[in-house]
Amino acid sequence: MRLRYNNPKMVARKMNGKYPRGLTFGFEAELESKYDIERDDYWDMTKREKRANEVLQDMECSYKNFYFFKSEGSLDDGLEVVSHPFNWNWLQKHSDAIDWFSDLQKNGFQGKRTCGFHVHIGRNYFGKAHLKKMLKLYYYNEKFIKKVSKRNGDMLFCDPTLKPFVEYGSSTDSTLTTPNDLVKRSKCFWGGIDKHCALNLYPKNTIEVRIFRGTSNKKLIWAYLEFVKASVMFTEVTALKDIDAKNFKRYVIGKRKEYPHAVSLIRNPAGFKF
Repeated sequence: MRLRYNNPKMVARKMNGKYPRGLTFGFEAELESKYDIERDDYWDMTKREKRANEVLQDMECSYKNFYFFKSEGSLDDGLEVVSHPFNWNWLQKHSDAIDWFSDLQKNGFQGKRTCGFHVHIGRNYFGKAHLKKMLKLYYYNEKFIKKVSKRNGDMLFCDPTLKPFVEYGSSTDSTLTTPNDLVKRSKCFWGGIDKHCALNLYPKNTIEVRIFRGTSNKKLIWAYLEFVKASVMFTEVTALKDIDAKNFKRYVIGKRKEYPHAVSLIRNPAGFKF
C-alpha cells in the first residue's frame, strides 16, 4: 500500500438485500500523524510522503483493493484514505472494512481540527424533489448540523436566495427555474464556485456531505455513515414541509436498531473521541 496522486477507476461494491441496490456511498477520511513533523521538513512533500508510505507498508489490510491512499496538500503530515463506492448491503456484509481504521489509529493517524471526513452519495439516486429536501435538511438546520459535525469552525451554507425555491418550489430570482439552475445555485460561492460547503453538488456523479471532522475512530465513522444514510432515507419519505431537525431526530431514534451509532451522535456528540 502506497500513496498515490490520482484516483483509480472507481469500482462499486454492490450486493442485493434489504437496502436499495442503487444507493451508493463512498468516503474520504483526512488524517494527520500524531507525531509532529520536524520544522525543516514541513514543506518537503517527499519526506512527508516517505514517512506515510513507511507506515502503510508495515500495515496489513485485507481491503487494500477497497481503499486507496492519497497525498493531501491541505494536511501538515498525513494522508487521505479514500474508499471505492459501495451500497449498504455490501457494507453490512463487510463491516470489518471499517474496523481496519483501528490499525491506522494504532499507527498514529488521527483526525485533527483541520481534517475532514467527506461522504459521497451516488447522484443517480436523487430526483429533483428529493434533492430539494436534502438541501433543506442540511442547509436550514444549521445549529443541529454544526452540533453533530464535531467541528467548531464556521461552515458555508447556501445562498439565501435559494431558500424560497427549496421550500416552496419557486423563487423571485428569474435565473432559478430549472433543476440545473437548482444544482448551480446550491453550490457555494467564494470568489467563484467553492466546494467547501455543507452539501456540495459540484461533483458530476455524486453529492458530497462535507460537514464532518476527520477521524480514525471506527465507531465515529459508523456514526457519520449512518447519519448520511438516514438523511437520504428520511428525506425520501418525508414531505418537504416536514423536513427539519426535530423530525429527523425523531426518525433516526425511532430506527435505533438500524442507526445505533447515529443515535449516539445525535444524543451526545461529545461522547465520541477522534
